[in-house]
Amino acid sequence: MFVGSLQRWGKESVSLHPAFARAMALFLQKGGAALPLGRHELEGGDIYVNVEEGETRPPEQRRFEMHRAFVDVQIVLEGEERMDCAVVPPTEPALEEDFEGRDIAFYPDPQRFQTVLLGAGDFAVFLPGEPHAPNLACGEPSWHKKAVIKIRAALLG
Repeated sequence: MFVGSLQRWGKESVSLHPAFARAMALFLQKGGAALPLGRHELEGGDIYVNVEEGETRPPEQRRFEMHRAFVDVQIVLEGEERMDCAVVPPTEPALEEDFEGRDIAFYPDPQRFQTVLLGAGDFAVFLPGEPHAPNLACGEPSWHKKAVIKIRAALLG
């Protein structure tokens, strides 16, 4: 996992794989934060974005999820959000798994995890194999809007 701010994207992105810069450029060209809710293909099925909004949930309702085929670039567009990320990969079996269909599996809470609090314009990147719990409240549940750019991991080489 790594986190950053869109305000510093130009400086921070130089150390990332070019697929990240391409995905962000496509997202911004397509409309960025102004995109309507839903899925928008940016580069076929290899790079796409889901724009969503809703209520954040209390941490006791969290579910750690993990992906195999796609990287998540989760961008808070409005409001705020807490995200938890496991320090190590899960050792317990998945509670629910659909890697073939939706590229997702859900796991029990890990023993150790990190918490980040993100506001509008902040992002977090989760690589395949990194369990994370998004959409959490930073206190009381509140409305937020976000974009989740999905980048096929195979593009990273």
